[in-house]
Amino acid sequence: MAALQNIRKHSLLLLIVIGVALFAFIIGDFLTSGSTLFQQSQENIASINGKKLNFREYERRIQEMENVYKMQTGQNSLNEELTNQIRESVYESIVRESLLDEQAAALGIKVTAEELFEMINGENVHYLVQQMPFFQNPQTGAFDRDIMMNFLRTIQMDDMSMYTADVQAQIQQMKQYWLFWENNLKYARLEEKISNILVKAVGANVIDAQASFDARQRSVNVAYAFKPYAALPDSTFKVNKAEVKKLYAANKEAYRQEPSRAVRYVVVDVLPSQEDNDAVKADIDALAEKFSNDADPSAIVNANSENKYLDCYLANTAYSGTLKDFASSAKLNEVKGPFFEDNNWIMLRKMAEITRPDSVQVSQIYVRDNGDNGNHLIDSLMNVLKTNKKADFAELAAQYSQDQTAAQGGDMGWFREVDAFAGMGAEFAEACFTAKKNTYYKVASNY
Repeated sequence: MAALQNIRKHSLLLLIVIGVALFAFIIGDFLTSGSTLFQQSQENIASINGKKLNFREYERRIQEMENVYKMQTGQNSLNEELTNQIRESVYESIVRESLLDEQAAALGIKVTAEELFEMINGENVHYLVQQMPFFQNPQTGAFDRDIMMNFLRTIQMDDMSMYTADVQAQIQQMKQYWLFWENNLKYARLEEKISNILVKAVGANVIDAQASFDARQRSVNVAYAFKPYAALPDSTFKVNKAEVKKLYAANKEAYRQEPSRAVRYVVVDVLPSQEDNDAVKADIDALAEKFSNDADPSAIVNANSENKYLDCYLANTAYSGTLKDFASSAKLNEVKGPFFEDNNWIMLRKMAEITRPDSVQVSQIYVRDNGDNGNHLIDSLMNVLKTNKKADFAELAAQYSQDQTAAQGGDMGWFREVDAFAGMGAEFAEACFTAKKNTYYKVASNY
């Protein structure tokens, strides 16, 4: 009771203490959440019809386009002018996509998966797909549907556990490249649809035609007098501040200006110093002897090089510059370097030389490895093809192949050895590029 009496006696002080504590808690929470809001505001760099453009998303899109450009051109670095062009192009693409999305949502328009497939593999393949260098026949330079389909089959595989980490990374990079262009295809079709609606909306109808005809049948003579306002002296008009303020209030939106910022910045190229170059040169010099003499330098390359070791043959057309000259003229196991070129320290070693086709056309009957049943089926098909001269490979592939190529009679199209190596594995690639024409082989594949 004594304790309760003391609480009643100091109740006002207790309420003040509780109130101060609650106020501090609320203000602290407001400041914490407020800082998050302020941070979010600082990360927004533009507004497109009220939709905020986040700086992180903008940078992600820039990196994506830079990677695509490097893959298509084979360049490892971009100069400042090209980087600025890419940044502008990305911003214009984001604005275009945002406006198209807004109009498409208002009109109830969308691009279906079936439409995208038709643009990619229909009768008339979209020009964006046809111009991709990855899908061009190395012999003719023209778009090759088979090469494209082989590319898509490779990047759409669910299980890539049979590949090395390096090959998986290459396939993932190829997949990101394709997703970039697939997004471009989607918005190209969306723009076509909206443009078609606009074209049809402004076409003349029967009522417009009749009104135009009727207007041409009537003519009148009019006499009128004209005197411009500018000819009237200002002194004849008395305008007070209240009238000016009223007119401004009624039309203030016409005078509204968006806030602008003046920015000064300095661009500094971050280039390696002489000490940096000397340190890298010392590192590569330390590897030179082992790289030159090891029977299998793949481990050294994979551990130290930006370009991973690829154990397959490449045609001379795949090279350019110093690399092409060295591959054409060097002797077996000859080493060049280290030498400095395009801001890189490089060592070259000629591992082997062979005469092979730069690309082959292959048909397959693909059977999944599910134990004895799969082997028995393949062996039976091999026996039929070798003993029955009337056996049709395409018909057997259409009936028994457990793969999308069954629809084309097993035809995988034309591909290079490096593509076969990355997509189907070393054993498959070796079999394809050492095989005799029109000969049947049983071979394991990572496909």
